[in-house]
Amino acid sequence: MESEKQPLLWDDRSDNTHAINTETNSVIHTTCSQNDIINTDESVPRTKVYKRRWFVMVIFCLFAMSQGGSWSIYGPISATTEDAFEWRDSDIALLTAWGPIAYLITTFPFAWLIETKGIRVASLTATFLTLMGAIARCITTDPAYVTWTSNIGQLLNGLAGPVAYGAPPVLSALWFPANERTTATALNTVLNSVGSALTFTLGPHLVPFRGSCHVNDTTDNISSNFYGSITNNFTNQTRMISERHDISRYMLYDLCFIVIAFLLMLVYYPKKPDLPPTVSASVARLDFRSGIKDLIRFSDVYARHMRLFLLFLYICASGCFVWFIFLVEGVIQSSTIMLYTSIIMGTMFLTSTMPLFFEMACEAAYPVPEGITNLVLTLSSNIGGLIFLVIQMIPNIGTNWASWCMLGGIVSCIPVLALLKERYNRLDVDDTEKIVEQ
Repeated sequence: MESEKQPLLWDDRSDNTHAINTETNSVIHTTCSQNDIINTDESVPRTKVYKRRWFVMVIFCLFAMSQGGSWSIYGPISATTEDAFEWRDSDIALLTAWGPIAYLITTFPFAWLIETKGIRVASLTATFLTLMGAIARCITTDPAYVTWTSNIGQLLNGLAGPVAYGAPPVLSALWFPANERTTATALNTVLNSVGSALTFTLGPHLVPFRGSCHVNDTTDNISSNFYGSITNNFTNQTRMISERHDISRYMLYDLCFIVIAFLLMLVYYPKKPDLPPTVSASVARLDFRSGIKDLIRFSDVYARHMRLFLLFLYICASGCFVWFIFLVEGVIQSSTIMLYTSIIMGTMFLTSTMPLFFEMACEAAYPVPEGITNLVLTLSSNIGGLIFLVIQMIPNIGTNWASWCMLGGIVSCIPVLALLKERYNRLDVDDTEKIVEQ
């Protein structure tokens, strides 16, 4: 392995950056050398790719879909739930905010659990939390208690977030070869978002908003006013009962899906394959404490290195959101098709960056364990999401600011990404091994 690495930035590196890179390269070289010593029996294959890796990925995807869908389950049916339970917009925002709030609580515990007990224990624990959250949401639709059970359910589901959102690169590194890692990470990551997307499709269909019923009682006949009021109250109560029934049925469907995911994971979901798929997967990672310390020291270097493809995706996303804002503000003539197209394309470009960020983080921070790296990365993402949701709880703040806030966040990343260059510590190990074998 070369002792000198390509510069991380286009300009000169500081002495501190050089020292960090030198130490990182030393750790990689040492761990790889130790691995060569351990694997002295040439009759035993050092790596192997198993076909059942796809089955393992499907099981994790089912869990990720259920966790993502449960997190956003109330948003698409907010109008119905507000009418059925007399909630406000701030109540819906709090239910969604439990996701990033809980993420802050369990990020480092799950990072420790993944590295010490393995991904099976961590995934089963997370799926169980998601299951308990779904059960809590199904307990009652009585307005006197449903606010408590719903918030408890969303909190439990949020506690599972670090595994559903941050563990895909760990699973990819354990089961998939180097030429499939990014694809596997992308599939595992996107399926979490697919779960959220399904709630926006199925939610309004299964829990339709029945609308408010208003009776015109502005008449001179007092008896008509009286009987009209009774009829109006009766109609409202009937509508609210129907809405609560729809919500209860919807929550039961969600619970059934999570039960299936949990049972499948319980039956077969190994801690890791018998043999690793790549050499880098077989190399021992830093222990939890050392990994955290090295990641903190490495953060200044890592945060400035992304692929040019990320820059392309961010520029495209910025263009889509500018288009969307111009449509909303009336700068250009709006239409339903244009609104849907702009927001869907913008979201698609942003979602496409997630697996690239995850894989780049693992490459840059290697040999820091993938679990620690990505859970810290997603922790910062959830802090931003939490701030965004907390702002929505401010009375009468409206929603016009949200689009501009989103656009500002995207655009601010472009000049940073334009100056950065990636590095591939983990792939260097795999490529070096291939050269040695040849």
